[in-house]
Amino acid sequence: DDYFNKINILRRNNNFLINSQSKVILEPLFLNLIIEKYMEEFMPMAIEFAKNHSLIVVAWVAIFLMVIYHFIKSATSKTKVIENTEAIALINNQNAVVIDLRSIDDFNKGHIISSLNLLPTEIKNHNIGKIEQHKETPIILVCDNGVTSASSAEILAKQGFNHVYSLKEGLAGWRAANLPLVKK
Repeated sequence: DDYFNKINILRRNNNFLINSQSKVILEPLFLNLIIEKYMEEFMPMAIEFAKNHSLIVVAWVAIFLMVIYHFIKSATSKTKVIENTEAIALINNQNAVVIDLRSIDDFNKGHIISSLNLLPTEIKNHNIGKIEQHKETPIILVCDNGVTSASSAEILAKQGFNHVYSLKEGLAGWRAANLPLVKK
């Protein structure tokens, strides 16, 4: 076999080094031979697998692309999803403004202290007079479960708000952590 002949030639010519702990350090040529041999055996098997299991391969490629998309989107986003502890720190240390995106009825049943009620449609339609003066202040958006607040946070960031946060898991997570709510 040609592969083993190349390895034997390398051994005869001492084309590998021994370090101080007597471990073999392979030179790049030797490593290239190993990789080449592996790829010669692996690629036909991978192609055969892909032909026989095309649905699985398509699913894995789709998942991989979604993970890459999510990573790039979160890395380039001007907003951040924060935990309850981070929200409390922003409220206490930086006077963050909490915006509750739920309906007025839900808001009156219980909300985070000092929060303002603003509907997602108001944000979308640029009807943000209540918070216009807070463009440089940290803004924490809160909804029922964290989904609506994330999309509204992106819209506010596009409207010129510089420090926009979305509360992870929304008020459901806030309640689950037994954090205080006030009723109006």
